[in-house]
Amino acid sequence: MTTTASLDAALSGMLEYQRHMEMISNNIANVNTTGYKRVVVHFQDLLDSADILAALRGELPPGEVASTSTGVEITSVDRAWEQGPLLQASSLTDLAIVGEGLFRVTRDDGSTAYTRDGSLRLDNEGSLVTVDGFRVEPPVQLPAGARDPRIAGDGRVTVLADDGSREEVGRIQLVRFPNPTGLDSIGQNLFEETADSQAPSAAFPGEGGIGELVSGFLEASNVDIAGEMTSLVVASRAYQMNLSAYRTIEEMFAAGESARVAPTGEGSSHGPADPTAGRRWRLPPAGHAGRAGGAREPAAPRERRERRGRPTRGPRAALRPRAHPRAHRERRVRGARRARGARRRAAGARGGGRVPHQRHGAGAAARRARDRRVSEIDAAAASLARVLADEGRLYESLLALAGREQRAIVEGDVAELTRLLDEKESLVEHHHALETERMTALVAVAAATGGSAELLTLTEVAAALPAAQRGAITEAGVWLRAQALALREATDSNALLLHQSREIVDRWLQYLRMLVGGRLGYTAEGTPGEASGPRTLDRTA
Repeated sequence: MTTTASLDAALSGMLEYQRHMEMISNNIANVNTTGYKRVVVHFQDLLDSADILAALRGELPPGEVASTSTGVEITSVDRAWEQGPLLQASSLTDLAIVGEGLFRVTRDDGSTAYTRDGSLRLDNEGSLVTVDGFRVEPPVQLPAGARDPRIAGDGRVTVLADDGSREEVGRIQLVRFPNPTGLDSIGQNLFEETADSQAPSAAFPGEGGIGELVSGFLEASNVDIAGEMTSLVVASRAYQMNLSAYRTIEEMFAAGESARVAPTGEGSSHGPADPTAGRRWRLPPAGHAGRAGGAREPAAPRERRERRGRPTRGPRAALRPRAHPRAHRERRVRGARRARGARRRAAGARGGGRVPHQRHGAGAAARRARDRRVSEIDAAAASLARVLADEGRLYESLLALAGREQRAIVEGDVAELTRLLDEKESLVEHHHALETERMTALVAVAAATGGSAELLTLTEVAAALPAAQRGAITEAGVWLRAQALALREATDSNALLLHQSREIVDRWLQYLRMLVGGRLGYTAEGTPGEASGPRTLDRTA
């Protein structure tokens, strides 16, 4: 995968997970919407178009398949049509459908729509209509002055006659779609028929696979608030990881471009424009004889070097006598001996014992490489220990916050829950940054110890460290895992407690609506950003 393809993959992840978070927020906003069905998002990976075209043309080598992924996309946004819980209502005309089926209504423009919202009322003509005034089809009209209207489970509408008997005045019909996930949501708790949903079939309740009606109850939303909050955290984490990947790839690409197109010439970091500038040469004394013997004219070497493009020797160099090669060799030997003595003394001061005598330069180079490797391991281990300590302190803060959150849930303090949510968001962002630092430190330790930089774990890295650093890193890792396990148990306990207390969830949503009013949010029904319906809530995430 090229750098551009990597950037496209990370960018597609950010865009699609942003849409996913919008869908989850819309589900949470409609947790109290009657008959609402939660939105379910499906993902799939993207393949390289060039690779796919090559596969279609039969140009791929034998044994290879088009499997180069270039990102992710949302393939479909469906509705989960599970049965929602039943809530007792105040009117007998409030109906809940238990099983499959929808009410068919006629809108003001004459078009047909479908809904699961059974909040029905009687208009001034005695006909059953929805809360928005849309008439139920086929029409059911009560006579004027009807007494004690009742609706049975099979849809029969009866009233009390003068002789005290029950008289049937109409019957409610429901419709059933072969593929209800293909319905198009148009807002106001309404759906429209599409080619994917296929044509509906009408029948009375309890017949033809259609569910029955329950009078005096309403079907609540099938949104699981605890599950949606968990999905929101997962989607937010995925968005953050894609953002980190995008930034990292972009920085690597910029560094590679700057190294490839670095300027050369005068004033650049590669040296002066003149290749001979800054080099000093020494002229032989006047009358110096070459290897073939005989006197050589002083001007000949200068002219020959100018013709070859080599620098000429300065006038001060001509005044210095040429040193004998043996003197150069002796100076080098004395310098090497002094350097070895200094290293032995330094090693003895550190308690490392006497450094064995090395006659050749290869031993000194090996010792220098070993010293550099030890320094790199020490620095990488210290950086890893620091990151683990910071992460452990962050887990302690999250544990303390989970305890405060549990007390707020028990006491029903929605204002405190909101403040704790903001504080948790900042701690989670800090935790994402620490995880990136920890992976960088693990890679640095693996590189310093000569290990592989793939599939790193803290246990593997600690095993490759010397004994001096291994104990501290292992102890920090054990403590960190214990803190993470305790935090997970506290978080699961709070989620279960919040899920069991629906009253605190309702009070929390009401409090957040009071804070944000109608300035932000999603519609009461439908996809995010639609203008239809009252604007309610965006802060619930």
